[in-house]
Amino acid sequence: MSRRKHLPKHLPKLGIAYLICAALPRLIYEFSRLVWESGSLGAIDLKQRYEEAQLWFSGVPVYEQLYSAVYPPASYVMFWPLLGYPTLAAARWAWAVGTILVLVGLIYLLLKETKPNTIIGKLLIGILPLAMYSTTISIGNGQITIHVLLSLMAGLLGLRACRWHQDWLREILTLLCLTFSLIKPTLSVPFLWLVLFRPGGFWRVSLISLGYGLLALLATMFQSDSIISLHLLWLQRGVEGAAWGSEGGGADRSAEVSGGILWGSDLGYNDLHSLFGAVGWEEWNMIGSLSLLLLIGIWIFFHRAVNLWILIGVTAIMTRMFV
Repeated sequence: MSRRKHLPKHLPKLGIAYLICAALPRLIYEFSRLVWESGSLGAIDLKQRYEEAQLWFSGVPVYEQLYSAVYPPASYVMFWPLLGYPTLAAARWAWAVGTILVLVGLIYLLLKETKPNTIIGKLLIGILPLAMYSTTISIGNGQITIHVLLSLMAGLLGLRACRWHQDWLREILTLLCLTFSLIKPTLSVPFLWLVLFRPGGFWRVSLISLGYGLLALLATMFQSDSIISLHLLWLQRGVEGAAWGSEGGGADRSAEVSGGILWGSDLGYNDLHSLFGAVGWEEWNMIGSLSLLLLIGIWIFFHRAVNLWILIGVTAIMTRMFV
């Protein structure tokens, strides 16, 4: 009986120990994969973005030559300060340092929002994101995801704290954060509904769109195609990439049948496109994504007075499904 009484008291400490055991080996492995791994598993996405950015600013028609180029033109302008190094090795080290800073920023925001009043609580909150598989795999692949999450959270929480036309410095910083989050629009665009349906939302979204448009225009200056042609090429490449991902996501397609079970990679990413692919509706991918994006906006509009974190959570779940 006494042991049961003491179990809840020690449970947070056990949780911290478990999270450390889960996070530390994985973080060491993924950071080594990001910086040192020379094989095909090392910094997979970072290598692709580095090649695309280097070729983009060299005037090479990226969308016509690289199947991996699924980011819009403006994204490569935003990638350049992160990847514009003379060697890939330098870019990998710089990305690793930047990733550490981003993780520190995410943990700071979580602690600021949750306000744990004990050391144990702060440790639990601080270690939790580091122990998530999605965080560590993003680090090893050199993905921009956690950078986008930090910019989204900083922007949305910053807008919550400032009033339209009153705090210009905070307003500018938050709009810059939200504009940067559009480096990966398939992740960040649904969250702009949260900006639009706040006081001053129309003007804020207009300023974000203007900034994004200027970045796209700057990117166009380094390519021979027009801004419209580049976006049509990107859209075509993005649709093809989404369909490809829904069919297996680039994993080994050679499946084996064992005991009547198909072991393979045709599961895709378990999103809307995977569902459409499973039933043979691939041609509806674009319409389906836009419809779900509109549905997210309608839901947020009718629940715009709800706590911001609930809105962020629901939007995140639906965003995971829409593309």
